[in-house]
Amino acid sequence: MGSTTMEITRDQWAVLRDLYAGDRTSLTGYDLLEFFINFQPLSDVESIKIYTTDQNWSVHGSYIIIHKMTKVSFLYLDTIKGPLKDLGSLLCAINIKGYHLINAYGEDFKPLVEQYWLKRGQDLNKLEHQGTVVYHLPSSEVQNLKTEESPHGSLGNLYVLSDHRRKGLGSMVVRFMAKEILKTGSEVLATVVLENKSSRNMFEKMGFRPINTLYWAVIP
Repeated sequence: MGSTTMEITRDQWAVLRDLYAGDRTSLTGYDLLEFFINFQPLSDVESIKIYTTDQNWSVHGSYIIIHKMTKVSFLYLDTIKGPLKDLGSLLCAINIKGYHLINAYGEDFKPLVEQYWLKRGQDLNKLEHQGTVVYHLPSSEVQNLKTEESPHGSLGNLYVLSDHRRKGLGSMVVRFMAKEILKTGSEVLATVVLENKSSRNMFEKMGFRPINTLYWAVIP
């Protein structure tokens, strides 16, 4: 890590989480931090670190999460009222080796990702900000979803084989998972690639409402 980084120790993660309690629909807010507070790494090579810009983080809430796994790392960044310039400097001060992804950042954070991309010696013309629509289903409406079956397993990226589409399987899985998410106390959110009109139509027919546009970047 560079000299401008400051780690937030695990015993202070709850303090950071509570700063984001005012907006439970943010993908990089309260629920994300709550997830990592309770997360147990599956191996010795997996780790979670949270870095911030300065000692006043409990006021401005600026942070970068690095979830390092065996072959890939996932980065999340956000701030409540800290200068974006400082957050960009923090991002550029982090030395991550290998393939990683910067997840769920808003329009205002695009210049920070571009600055980081250039700092790593990459061609800016090759950077793709993969856009997604964030959908939200209010908790009060989740219980109204009718669940005919209860599939077992976990849902990451929803995909239905072409031969089995238009049978209601996708919406069935979403109904089940929405109720499972509600049990954890988290908000029910979904991200769909902007160009994926069929998935967007499915979520909207189920009552999900688009609330934001966020981006992902793959860093080689």
